[in-house]
Amino acid sequence: MHKFVIGFALAFVIRFITGLMVDGGWLREPSMTALQRAPFTFVLPIALATITMLIIHRRTPRRLLDPRVKRPFSQLALGLAAGVGAAMLTVAVGHVFTLLVVKALLIGLLAVGVTSIAIGVLPRCRSYACVHCGSVIPEHESACPGCGAAESRGLDVNSVAA
Repeated sequence: MHKFVIGFALAFVIRFITGLMVDGGWLREPSMTALQRAPFTFVLPIALATITMLIIHRRTPRRLLDPRVKRPFSQLALGLAAGVGAAMLTVAVGHVFTLLVVKALLIGLLAVGVTSIAIGVLPRCRSYACVHCGSVIPEHESACPGCGAAESRGLDVNSVAA
C-alpha cells in the first residue's frame, strides 16, 4: 500500500516544485511563502488520499493492495496516475476560486474523490480467490490452480475489519 502513497505523493511533490516557479504557486496566493503553501499543496492531499485508501481497503480489501501481492510497479503506477489526476484538477481550483479556505477544501475533496475512484476500480479480494491471479481456489487445496502460488487465498472482509 505504501507504494500507492509514494506514487500519489510524487505527483503532488512535482506539482509543488513546479508551483515554485509560478508567482504565488498553483494556489495563486502571492502573499504566502512556499512553506506556507506546502500544507495546502501537498501535505493535505497526500494525507487525505492515504486515509481514504486505508478506509476503503479496510472495508473492502483490494487484491492489488494485499501485502502478499508483489506488484510494486502496478501499485506505484496506480498511485502516480491518481496523483497526477488529482494534481491536475487541483491546479484548476487555484485559478477559479479566490478564498484560501475554499481552495483547501476543494483540494482535499478532489484528492479523496480521485483516490476513491482509483481504488474503487481495483478488483476486490475474495475469500475463495487467489490474490495474485484471481483464480478460484477449491476448499481442499492450499495452492492456486491458476498460478501455483501457495497460501494465496484472499482475505475475508470480516477478518480485515476486526
